[in-house]
Amino acid sequence: MEVLKKVASILETRGFKTQVAETKEEAVKFALELIPAECSVGIPGTMSVREAGLYAAFKERGSRIIDHWESKADYATPTENRLAEFNADWIVTSANGLSAEDGAIVNIDGSGNRVAAISWAPGKLLFLIGKNKIADNLSAALQRAREIASVKNAARFDIKTPCKLQGKCMHCNAPDKICNVITILEHAQLGREVHVILVNEDLGY
Repeated sequence: MEVLKKVASILETRGFKTQVAETKEEAVKFALELIPAECSVGIPGTMSVREAGLYAAFKERGSRIIDHWESKADYATPTENRLAEFNADWIVTSANGLSAEDGAIVNIDGSGNRVAAISWAPGKLLFLIGKNKIADNLSAALQRAREIASVKNAARFDIKTPCKLQGKCMHCNAPDKICNVITILEHAQLGREVHVILVNEDLGY
C-alpha cells in the first residue's frame, strides 16, 4: 500500500487526480461516485474494468456503456462502433504498465483505438490500475507491456502470433500481432480531466 501511495503522490504532480483503493470493491465505489449515472461510458478493451466488477456495476445502475466487444450489434461497422466508444462522456480503461519512478502510464495496442481514446478522446478519462501493473521505471513498464500484458492478451484471441504459440514475446513481425502501437502518458493532457484509481489488488494483464 505504501508503494501505491508514493506512486499516487507522483501522479498528482503530473496532473492526474488520483485515489488509492485497498480493494477492488472500494475502487468500484470510487468510480461510481466519480462518474454520474447519466454519463455515457466508453470501455475500450480492458480486462481490469471487468475483473474489478466495474463493468457490471455500470450496467446494473443503467449507465450507457459503449464497448466495442459488446456493442457490435448496435453499429453498422466496427469503425462506427469504436468511434462511438471514443466519443463517450468518459473513457474508462487501465494500463499495461505504470512507472513507479516517474508515473508514466504505458499502454500497448493492436489496432490503436484504445490508445487513441487514451490520448485524445473528447471526454474525461479514468484509469483503473491494479498493483500488478506497477514497474520500477519506464523501461520496466515498457518491458511489462510487451512481455507480460501482450502475451497474456494474445492467448485470448484466435490468432497465430509467435507469443501465443510459444508463450513468450518473440518481438515478431506477424501479420496479426496485437502490439503495434505504444503510448506513454507522462502528464495529464492539456485541457483534459484525467483520473487514476490505484488498487491494492492484481487486476487484468
